[in-house]
Amino acid sequence: MIEERKNQISEFSLSRMFLGLIVFLTVFDGIRIFNFPVLNSLLFLCSPFVLRYLKLNIKNKADANLIFFLWCYFILIILTILSGVLFGSNILFDFRAAITNTGFILQILIVFFYVKRVMDIKTVLYPMVLAMGVYSFLNILCVIGLIEPLNYDLKNEMRYMSQGIFSDLVVGKGLFYYMTNGNYGLITIFGIAACIILIDAKKNSFLHGLLLKSTSLIILLAAFVIQSRALLVVLIIYVLLLMINRQKKYSIRFFISLMLSIIITVFIIYLGSSFFEILFSNRSGFDTRFEQARYAISVSINNIFLGASLSSVNEYAMQNFGVPIHNYFLRILSGNGILALLVSTLPLIMLLHLVISQRSHLKYSYVIFSALFAQVLMINFYPGTSIKPIALNIGFTLAYLSIYFEAKKDYSYKKHIINSQ
Repeated sequence: MIEERKNQISEFSLSRMFLGLIVFLTVFDGIRIFNFPVLNSLLFLCSPFVLRYLKLNIKNKADANLIFFLWCYFILIILTILSGVLFGSNILFDFRAAITNTGFILQILIVFFYVKRVMDIKTVLYPMVLAMGVYSFLNILCVIGLIEPLNYDLKNEMRYMSQGIFSDLVVGKGLFYYMTNGNYGLITIFGIAACIILIDAKKNSFLHGLLLKSTSLIILLAAFVIQSRALLVVLIIYVLLLMINRQKKYSIRFFISLMLSIIITVFIIYLGSSFFEILFSNRSGFDTRFEQARYAISVSINNIFLGASLSSVNEYAMQNFGVPIHNYFLRILSGNGILALLVSTLPLIMLLHLVISQRSHLKYSYVIFSALFAQVLMINFYPGTSIKPIALNIGFTLAYLSIYFEAKKDYSYKKHIINSQ
């Protein structure tokens, strides 16, 4: 009995360590050993174990949503390969996209499995806060020139930094090592959500709260100095969503929404023109994205069912725009067709609906919903060829919901037994 208890404790400790490692590697994505991506290799190596011991209950709403994710992304993988074989200009590119989608669903499954195994959401949240705090601090140090970044192709083109009050401090773009602005935005959103949940979980601890609040401010500051206009807009919407969704009463939510609308309207009328002129002075980036959207829609109309293949669409975009299509959903629509778009969006919509439907019962539903919504909004502004931070958040959210529904069912069952005696 004692030996069995020791084995169980050891197993839980290993599960916690493994979850922490996945979170760390999601934040510091791009780490390679012998030119192999560590996170992807880890996901594929441990997937047989997880698939063998994973047990899903179709009656549990969260588990059913996970099964729906599995089927939808299985269809997406098939469509990606099929369109690549039929229309692709580079079949290897399409196969890599299919492997990336496989890694996406594996990360959801593995995070879901281990969070349910340890029955503690803090196993994900604390490593996320620690990793994001360290990474954000390194990014800020790079901006002010105290440390050298690992990548030297950094730029500083945004007037709202180079001509503002911080212009004398700015040396380069705020990235310690190479990562797309979109991916950085995704991990920033989840990092802030982790801070909020942990702050709320231990309200009575002053030092604990102070450390978490300081970390959240560092994360926000790093997100500002990274100089991504899309991230800045999404973060503003994210904060507004948090303020509105935190209130459980409809009348309070309506009042806050009305007041915020008035403030934003006044700001746009009196200060907005000069602010947006500085913030969005670089019109070429916007013009390129509009042209990309027009191209993606025209391609999808001509190839409505299977698309033109991701490789062909990417090749055209790189030749004519110099960058991939900066919209995850338009990229899938033009590359893999309307069915691929449906199977990639429906699970996300259903998950958002499931979370918001539990607003009055689930303690942190407003934080989780706001973070998921902001992440989905973020991938409308960049290619999203790899969206591991969303996979991490989805796996975490589904596990949290699954634990909640199981606890709710057990409580209802026990209450029924007590009342029947």
